Amino acid sequence: MTTKRRKRPLSFRLTPATQLSAADELKTHIEAISGARIPITGDDTKVNGVKTLIGPPLSNSSLNKMRKGSDDPATFRISVTNGTVQLMGLSDQGILFAVYELLEQLGVRWFVPGEIGTDIPQNSTITVPHQDIIQHPGFAGRILTLDGRGNNSQKWFRRMKMGGFNTGGLGLGIHADPETEPELFMMGNNHRTKFAHVERTSGGTKIKVSHPKVLQRVIEACRKDLGKNPDTKYMSIGPKEGHGFGFDQWDADDIDPLHGNVSVTDRYVKFFNLVLDDIQRDYPNVGLSFYCYSQHMRPPVREKPNSKILPVLAPIDICRLHDIDNPHCWERQYIKKIIEGWKALDVKMMYRGYLFNLADHGLPFSMIQQVRREYPYYH
Repeated sequence: MTTKRRKRPLSFRLTPATQLSAADELKTHIEAISGARIPITGDDTKVNGVKTLIGPPLSNSSLNKMRKGSDDPATFRISVTNGTVQLMGLSDQGILFAVYELLEQLGVRWFVPGEIGTDIPQNSTITVPHQDIIQHPGFAGRILTLDGRGNNSQKWFRRMKMGGFNTGGLGLGIHADPETEPELFMMGNNHRTKFAHVERTSGGTKIKVSHPKVLQRVIEACRKDLGKNPDTKYMSIGPKEGHGFGFDQWDADDIDPLHGNVSVTDRYVKFFNLVLDDIQRDYPNVGLSFYCYSQHMRPPVREKPNSKILPVLAPIDICRLHDIDNPHCWERQYIKKIIEGWKALDVKMMYRGYLFNLADHGLPFSMIQQVRREYPYYH
């Protein structure tokens, strides 16, 4: 389909008004490409020529077709016929993504945030091929730490079709005082483990999850949060960062070769199971996510995890110089063993990677090879 300036005007139908930002994005870029100024209207019946309709699916059959395969809110559909361009999404986010996909088809690129990273081709005639495509996101969560930092960064984040599901966190969500309640904290060599601070501080002593009072408090805290937010998909619960795990009767006889210490995954999986056994009586669909790294990265060897436990793999202390298929890097191959071990337990996983060299911020370093090889594997 070819649309020429002044001869066949484009127009936008907004349903509802929240699609204004999507229409404005398309209008702004079309003008930058061709110089054509396009009217935006909520009534497409008064428009002559090619119409571009922006909004949700216009029929149940279209909605069902888009949902086939995935009902992720970032799903979108582009349908182009002789007289109409339809940009549809299962949510406002999906509608925006349909606009960005069309603009990419027209040659627009946003390489980095801001004007310096934007490349817009110049054409007096805008040509869009006939098509009917539906796209679902390859990953439910597509997050970079760049989001939310400045208007340019937010725009770039959206234009890259980022966003979606995110979970994971540090801490059990409870308060315990190591001075007045020492029995609630881990011990090592008959002494409280290093850095005796309340657990919500960075690092420090780990709370003893095998203690009945800890279980009771965490369940109470979770129930309180769920009472306020009953639609919560995953509760983020886990140990604080740092070491100081000591040894516990809930640990299995499993040594983590990366850290040369006992793996504490069985300890925490047993605790997570007990939390969910209680919570799921009233909230059967809720799950529990935790950062899967440090001494709780290996899959458990004794405990069978609840199917709603979600390990968020965060290999922060594993080599970032090589990719997962490098035969000379056992650490990177170790990730595969960890993932396959969790997979064998019928547990879904999430990946929280580190696309920079954390150990040396001053070293110019590209992660392109790692991304090329690893992300298809994670998918």
